[in-house]
Amino acid sequence: MSNENAIEVRNLSKVYRIWNEPSSRMISPVLKGLGNLTRSKALQRRADSHFTDFWALRDISLTVRKGESVGIIGRNGSGKSTLLQTIAGTLQPTSGSVTKTGRVAALLELGSGFNPEFTGRENVFMNAAVLGLSREEIHAQFDDIAAFADIGEFLDQPVKTYSSGMMVRLAFAVTIAVKPDILIVDEALSVGDMGFQRRCFRRIEELRERGCTFLFVSHDINTVTNLCERAVLLEQGEVLAIDDPKVCGNIYQQKIFGEKVEAEIKSYGSGEASFTDIWIQTPDGEKVESVESGSAFDFCYRIKFHEAVDHPIYGLRVTNVHGVLLTSANTEMLGHRNTGSFQSGDEIVVTWQLNLPVSPGHLFFSAGCAHAEKDQFLCRKLDILRVPVIGRFRNAGLMDVVEWQGQHKVDRVAS
Repeated sequence: MSNENAIEVRNLSKVYRIWNEPSSRMISPVLKGLGNLTRSKALQRRADSHFTDFWALRDISLTVRKGESVGIIGRNGSGKSTLLQTIAGTLQPTSGSVTKTGRVAALLELGSGFNPEFTGRENVFMNAAVLGLSREEIHAQFDDIAAFADIGEFLDQPVKTYSSGMMVRLAFAVTIAVKPDILIVDEALSVGDMGFQRRCFRRIEELRERGCTFLFVSHDINTVTNLCERAVLLEQGEVLAIDDPKVCGNIYQQKIFGEKVEAEIKSYGSGEASFTDIWIQTPDGEKVESVESGSAFDFCYRIKFHEAVDHPIYGLRVTNVHGVLLTSANTEMLGHRNTGSFQSGDEIVVTWQLNLPVSPGHLFFSAGCAHAEKDQFLCRKLDILRVPVIGRFRNAGLMDVVEWQGQHKVDRVAS
């Protein structure tokens, strides 16, 4: 193993044998033994028919450098947690190897390693000892652990009385107390409140600055992009891509959303109007399938009226893949109240001009048309259009809106 590497995974596979029924555990080995003894392929086939093999991981190789941060993403069931558990050493691989250098601390499944009958205080001492701290070191750091967990009097209550948020607070506080060389975190942090999550990520950033290697599983592509230098995309137990987090994130979103979004469109309204078409176009009127981050484009929809309507209100709403609202507007909010009168059978095209310097991924557009005098939609559709966003993203976070304006030297003031 290279001195520059913290983790080396070589041809790692993990297979789970799923038996057809409990008795198959006894019948299959007997048939297999008889088949081998008599060299009967029929018996061997019968033995194999009593189970199926599920490959949670298949022939995975990965090298993580010391001090590097790597995010692991993928759909549910793709093998993310299994890979982390195998690297952490809580699961044994079926084949292949994992080599690590330095002290490893892992925050995996919620509550793993805790005895539910013990108090929080007792679990701190037990877990910290398992992670390699002496009793004297635990005593010296206990106040810091308790302060970070911030669960008050519950520290002396049995863990079985804890909420999921309290449990992850205590587990993370113990995990970081050992000052690990390699920190492995599964999705457990997602159950904490926003304030605690921010504290956790600040501490993770501090550990990274001192050279800690970081492995992180999350469904939040923005978090992986902000925290990690590389990403590993898993699909059905195999590595689909190892690349920049933004590149892997784009592939991941394409895999998730594909053509499914259209089937999830929610529509409602009085039926006095309906959408007949919807599209994205350049400012010159050319229809396009995707937009470049930070470039101007038009979001357009065609509406057909089925009843007479005076001065309808048109609106739009744009969210990202996590449902975060990026922008929302309607004609009334913008001061356009005289939108015209229409008869049954009239059709109009509504055009919205946008410029969204958002991270590459997908935007989800919702559209609506409402009465001016009463609180009712004539027609509305949620997630009516999914638009890929491409391009180079220079900032971290949701928006690419920061530009450096240079620097200048401040003249000294004469004393």
